[in-house]
Amino acid sequence: MFAINDVICYGTQGVCTVMGTVKQKIGGAVQEYYVLKPYFEQNASVYVPLHNENLVRKMRPCLTAEEVGRVILLMAQTQGEWIEDDLDRKEQFGKITASGDVYELARMICNIHLHAVDRKEAGKNLHLADERAQKEAEKLLFEEFAYALGMQPKDILPYLLQQINDIRHADQ
Repeated sequence: MFAINDVICYGTQGVCTVMGTVKQKIGGAVQEYYVLKPYFEQNASVYVPLHNENLVRKMRPCLTAEEVGRVILLMAQTQGEWIEDDLDRKEQFGKITASGDVYELARMICNIHLHAVDRKEAGKNLHLADERAQKEAEKLLFEEFAYALGMQPKDILPYLLQQINDIRHADQ
């Protein structure tokens, strides 16, 4: 059970503040919902039905700064594994994004980035579907990193690139 003012991560919504619970009548039945306010988008509200274990299970504590460090280390060590089949890749990226697993999101972002570099060197652009998947994954991961590190999401990419560069140079 989460308490009012807990900051959590919720599925594909990202970092949210638990504002409380509310009873609402939807579809003829009164149900109780968590009311979540996206942390970096204060103009929205998300309602999660307390009776739906699958949705409540998607609510979890945010990463700590120490855990962010472990994810960044994983990103620095990612070598790049690419799924060649477009449909298989789209399905896999969708599953990873829906899961909210930060380690899988981090690997996915790195793999797309490394593939984009290869495509650019070949004079080609990244497929639009892959670019969209990367942006969605970055939004989720960067918001959580920003919350854990006391930063703004827009500042995470330069920070992340510097950290990964420092780790890779320290390993040489």
